[in-house]
Amino acid sequence: IAALKFGTDGQTEEEAAQLESIAESISQTERRAMLAERSAGERYMAAHMSKHIGDSFSGRIAGVSRAGLFVALDESGAEGLIPISRLGEERFFADENNMYLTGGTTGLTFRLGEAVEVELLEAAPMRGGLLFSLREGGTYDAKAKRQTRGRSGRRPQERRTKGRYRSIDAMLQPERSRRAAMWRGARGRCPACGDKSLFAKYLKVRETCPSCGLHLAGHQADDAPPYFTIFIVGHIIVPVALLVERAYMPPLYVHFLIFTVLSIVVAMTSLPIVKGAVVGLQWALRMHGFAPHDESGEEELEHG
Repeated sequence: IAALKFGTDGQTEEEAAQLESIAESISQTERRAMLAERSAGERYMAAHMSKHIGDSFSGRIAGVSRAGLFVALDESGAEGLIPISRLGEERFFADENNMYLTGGTTGLTFRLGEAVEVELLEAAPMRGGLLFSLREGGTYDAKAKRQTRGRSGRRPQERRTKGRYRSIDAMLQPERSRRAAMWRGARGRCPACGDKSLFAKYLKVRETCPSCGLHLAGHQADDAPPYFTIFIVGHIIVPVALLVERAYMPPLYVHFLIFTVLSIVVAMTSLPIVKGAVVGLQWALRMHGFAPHDESGEEELEHG
């Protein structure tokens, strides 16, 4: 109506300017709905499979990573992970480009699409994850065994498989960048999304991030920021004081006035930076209030 000038009740310039933000909001809502649908299906399937712990199932390898093999069951279509520690008593390495895992000792190889038989070890309905152990599967590939060693004689991306497997929550959680999280926190921003202010006041961390909904109140920075700040201030002020003394030899009261004020300024400036970095590191490592069972519902939908 507005373009062809059929009347005065067409789209206004203000409405036209908002189209981009409206379209972005619709797209984000659609993506969230898709994630919620997938997450709900995975959780219902995990709840159903929790009644079959210890049972054996046939399936096919649906994905390969350094964490292990992702398997889709033939009968139900449920998907879960076989940790690399449950594949055998040897070192394995992953070729994620060609989608296979190979044992460096025997040449036992697992490729995408191969049939396997697995045993259900653990089901986590709240996370929608399944953890399997391998019963049968894999082929012996001498050529792949020879390719596991590079020119230096070391196997790339190899992992020792001996030992107990980690819990399903630990295995299924995506890795978080510590550097990015600490950098965002040091700048006073949310460690998860990098948006909005991390602090409600000078050193008071917000309850939740207004942008991504991350629950921040469970952090336990405690006395770590003051300790690190004292360390930083000491390593800045003491060398400067010694340099000033050797160069100018000012009276003691001048030292007191200058470096007392300078210490307070450096400490007050550094403290929120250090605390933000500590909170960011705790989030990246899933420590304390950022453990999987304490995370916000939104993050569960994103990574579930």
